[in-house]
Amino acid sequence: MQILSCAAVTKSFGDRPILQGISFDLAEQEFVCLLGASGCGKTTLLRIIAGRETPDTGRVTLNGRSVSEPGVMVPPQDRGIGLVFQDVALFPNMTVSQNIAFGLRGSTRRHAKRIDKLLELIDLERFHNLYPFEISGGQ
Repeated sequence: MQILSCAAVTKSFGDRPILQGISFDLAEQEFVCLLGASGCGKTTLLRIIAGRETPDTGRVTLNGRSVSEPGVMVPPQDRGIGLVFQDVALFPNMTVSQNIAFGLRGSTRRHAKRIDKLLELIDLERFHNLYPFEISGGQ
């Protein structure tokens, strides 16, 4: 069953397009990660899903119920969505690699290759031994 669906979601601020036709589905027990440069719309999309921002066009569905589309805007408190941003979600006493490993089952050592591949994918491999306070918020 789909727990979240975004269909053709767009958002502009003034004449500056931020999101252009974002569509994806998330099923139960799936994880999704939004990656992108600073200012590309990651936070805007999360705010739309949570009901803190209204999309210009498109539809957001939670557990089969439309919560945002033309004529429908379910308030944030009725969506059951919480936002926790990276500053409070990272453990300050753990390195970047240790923070990633925390979300994986098992030890950092066991997942070293997987962590290296994930960091390479997002061009952060050179930061694996740094702590959150040693890197920028966008990283």
